[in-house]
Amino acid sequence: MTGSASRELELKLDGGCPALGPQRIAATLTVPGDNSNGTMLVCLPGGGYSRFYYQAEFDGFEGYSFAEYMTAKGYTVLTLDHLGMGDSARPDSVELVDKTCIAAFNHAAVQSILSEFETRPQLVGIGHSMGGMALIEQQATHATFDKICVLGWTNIGLSIDTSELDLKPELHQYAPTDRAQMRPLFFLPDVPDELIKQDEAYSSLTPSPFAQQAVQPGIVAAEAAAITCPVFLSYGDVDISPAPANEPGFYQSAKSVDPMILTGSAHNHNYATTRAKLWDNIAAFATAND
Repeated sequence: MTGSASRELELKLDGGCPALGPQRIAATLTVPGDNSNGTMLVCLPGGGYSRFYYQAEFDGFEGYSFAEYMTAKGYTVLTLDHLGMGDSARPDSVELVDKTCIAAFNHAAVQSILSEFETRPQLVGIGHSMGGMALIEQQATHATFDKICVLGWTNIGLSIDTSELDLKPELHQYAPTDRAQMRPLFFLPDVPDELIKQDEAYSSLTPSPFAQQAVQPGIVAAEAAAITCPVFLSYGDVDISPAPANEPGFYQSAKSVDPMILTGSAHNHNYATTRAKLWDNIAAFATAND
């Protein structure tokens, strides 16, 4: 079995948002060796994050790369930076960069990558936190994926009082996120401080319309109800949903809904000491015969 190979991509795409025109989307495509199982995982990060969340490599710490873990199991992994975030373009008209626009460009990015495959892989969308909102919007509008994994997104409304946080969701800007104030929600005490500091160095700006939408209760509840494909849900012991047990009910049209509570984890599941349990469950869900 040969090793995996990664490519950094800059995709010039027309995402179907005429007022913005073509835009550049940054992505990383990691392909397994000769053990490919024919499934591609498309990973969308949350607010204040970039695709690094799924490819994390920290000095002095090993085993935090979701992409590396999954390609070793035979999955192709595509990680995307949302328009306006990470290394993707930041349009001057930031007021247009909302969940609808972002979902359209993410769909276009997946379609562009699919053109490289002789045989279409099974597509599994994965969205963490605000990326879960974008994933729900994308699947409801474009039906990009065969299955989706919504990780740490709430259709109920946030379990935290956002009025006490400096989230800077004002219009007409690409807003920074004060990661320090989010530490109690993002990480349990067993996550090393040095790892958290390294993670915070990769903080991304977030388009303010996208950030504003993410704090509105039920902003994609109707879209969740329209999704028909199988859905996997995951929440940590500490997370943004006030009632994880009630979240599956929003996916009333889904073929199936598989919920999971990741014990030993806060909101940033990929940095929990128990992260491999989540990754193994995603792998099982992705290749299960429904």
